[in-house]
Amino acid sequence: MTSDPTAVLADANSAFVDEDYSRALSLYTTLIEAEPSNPEFLLKRAAAHAKLGSHSAALTDAQAAIMLADGKVDVVGKAHLRRGMALWELGKKTEARDAFVEAQRCAGGAGQEDAVLKRWLEKSEKELPK
Repeated sequence: MTSDPTAVLADANSAFVDEDYSRALSLYTTLIEAEPSNPEFLLKRAAAHAKLGSHSAALTDAQAAIMLADGKVDVVGKAHLRRGMALWELGKKTEARDAFVEAQRCAGGAGQEDAVLKRWLEKSEKELPK
């Protein structure tokens, strides 16, 4: 494996797309070790944790990404979405809905992340009382 972060990120993303989530997780962890203040790497690792069913670890990474986002609204929005998804899977559905609402507040209104957010918001509205 190369130590070039761009190449490692490409390898990690390829592993994720190929559904090799354990390898993706390992590579994202390597990136985080090299750049611990990069919230995007934490979000990617949170997604890998979620795919592996490690929702507590996904939640931890999403929360860390929020803290490191430095006011970047798009990153904060993605982090709240990942946080909400992890909370939902951990059975904390009311907290999850709150995270989805916060993600929506940050959302730009277009793109794949917003489509995912819309589905989670609809799901939480159906399953939770107002």
